[in-house]
Amino acid sequence: LPAPVVISLYRKIAEALASHILQRQVLYRGRSRISRLEGQTVLEEANLWVEACRMALAGSVRRVKSPWERLLEAGRLLSLTGDAFEQAVNAVRLGNEQEGKKLAEAADISELSTEEIAQILSIREDYPR
Repeated sequence: LPAPVVISLYRKIAEALASHILQRQVLYRGRSRISRLEGQTVLEEANLWVEACRMALAGSVRRVKSPWERLLEAGRLLSLTGDAFEQAVNAVRLGNEQEGKKLAEAADISELSTEEIAQILSIREDYPR
């Protein structure tokens, strides 16, 4: 297949797959909560998807990671530890835009909305209720 077709197909398929995983594994879990270790597993699995795609495409697509970015960001949020997690929770709960920007910068978040960040953080079992 020509490179533009490969790129287009890859992006559509990868975005659909990443979105499905994000929805089922993270956002709509029902009542179950995620521990920090399970959050690290989400991040590791997302990184494995990226690496598998990178190997399968063998350099024909330069930005292999971009369709997976929302899932990777969710994994980074779910695997935050200690003070970083507390700061993220405080930034989300306060609703302060400046704190939200600091959080996004510190956790390398660019694709997720503020509402999604709040929803993802609230899934953690150590999220204050």
